[in-house]
Amino acid sequence: ISKIIRETKPKNILTTFEGHPMERLIFFASSINNLGIKRIGYQNAFILKNQNSMFLKLKNSFLPDEIWLSGTIYLSKFKKQFSKFIKIKVLGSTRKFILPKTNNKVNLKKNTTLVIPEGFYSSTYDLMKFCINYCSKYSNIHKFILRVHPELNKNVLFKKYPELIKYKNFNIEISKNFDPKLDFARCNIALYRQTTLVSQAILFNLKTFYLVDNKNINVDSIFLIKRWKEYAYSEKDLMQKIDKFDLRKNKFKDLQNAKKLCKKFYTSVNYNLVNKL
Repeated sequence: ISKIIRETKPKNILTTFEGHPMERLIFFASSINNLGIKRIGYQNAFILKNQNSMFLKLKNSFLPDEIWLSGTIYLSKFKKQFSKFIKIKVLGSTRKFILPKTNNKVNLKKNTTLVIPEGFYSSTYDLMKFCINYCSKYSNIHKFILRVHPELNKNVLFKKYPELIKYKNFNIEISKNFDPKLDFARCNIALYRQTTLVSQAILFNLKTFYLVDNKNINVDSIFLIKRWKEYAYSEKDLMQKIDKFDLRKNKFKDLQNAKKLCKKFYTSVNYNLVNKL
């Protein structure tokens, strides 16, 4: 890294700021060459409840000069942690959620659940197995629609976990839609693990449930949302919570509050920040 920097002599270096060791090495390599390089870290991924690697107190040479954020939801947290010696700015993101044109209310008469796993085969297996077990016991969910992460291959998934091949026998459908909005329109519930897509699902009025894994740490990407989202600890727990849910009992207010937070994860891009480099 240091050699590349010496040869190219860049005015600015911009990399992700998500707590990866490589990011720290890039900042360090650009500081030891004494070339007056502006070092910028960009926070793009959602921050988890137990995540602390990006907030470690290190020497200034391992830190950026500026931190740019994808939205305003973590602004106060970053300012509290870094603002004494690092400039904190909101760049925004091209991933800003596109809101639905109509504000349809959630309809629970025919429950269809969008299943959104992480980008790991093991997580996809866990959620599919959960759906299979659920359909074997309960009937208050008409269909599960699974969005396989784009980095995963379905053939590899079924080769690793052949017991999932008969998923169609359990009212499970694997989505073929590239655009998630097409799936949001078909569902009123979302079941997820660590994924940013669930925030957009809330903007489309989906009632959200995080599937808890008692054997591992919490990786809820929207842990800041306290209402509207609920935790599901088992098939029976999810069944009971769906049966008890009633949008008319002050739940609409919870949905609107959750939407306000979701809109802060990604805001419109501030191109002036880039143009000034």
